[in-house]
Amino acid sequence: MSTDMAKALETLVIGWGGIFLVMVILFLAIRILLKTFKPEPTLPVGEKSDAVPFE
Repeated sequence: MSTDMAKALETLVIGWGGIFLVMVILFLAIRILLKTFKPEPTLPVGEKSDAVPFE
C-alpha cells in the first residue's frame, strides 16, 4: 500500500471515529436529560384535561 493510501485511510478512520464519538456523547447526554427531567405523561387522544391553562 502506498504512503498516500495509508494516510488517506488513517484520515478516514480518524474522521469516522470522531463522528461516532460525537454521536455517542449526544446519545448519552439525551439519556441523562431524560432520566433527570422525566416528561409528563400525555393524555390519550380524545380525552379532556381538567387543567385550566391560564388562571
